[in-house]
Amino acid sequence: MRYHLFLSEEALNQLRALPKETRRNIGQRIDRLQTDLTGDVKKLSAREDKYRLRVGAFSCKATRFSSMPLKTAKKPTTKRRARPESPTSLTALHREVTQLRARVEGLEDLRELNESIARNVGKPGIPWEQAKTELGI
Repeated sequence: MRYHLFLSEEALNQLRALPKETRRNIGQRIDRLQTDLTGDVKKLSAREDKYRLRVGAFSCKATRFSSMPLKTAKKPTTKRRARPESPTSLTALHREVTQLRARVEGLEDLRELNESIARNVGKPGIPWEQAKTELGI
């Protein structure tokens, strides 16, 4: 299934400002995303269709992919264990800090996406194929 992606004018301007090689790399990842949703794609909100595609140090945020029936797997519900009374090992502490960092990063991505949506409300999206031509990708 092929998905239709649209960029905001703001996103197109941000891509224009990047070096050509970086722009080409991001463009290739977006192309692959259109055909089979590959790459480092993360859903940012459980209740909304908001996603982030990471390409190296850059992240592309999207609200929804047109015509895209998303397959989501439900996490098995497990009962949380009570925290142990004994001192936590450094490994467990490191794992928890890493999970918290990932969660904070996801929340920051969601906040940035919501701000971008507010700035671009009512503006038409630019089809990805047109944007590729304009960017020389």
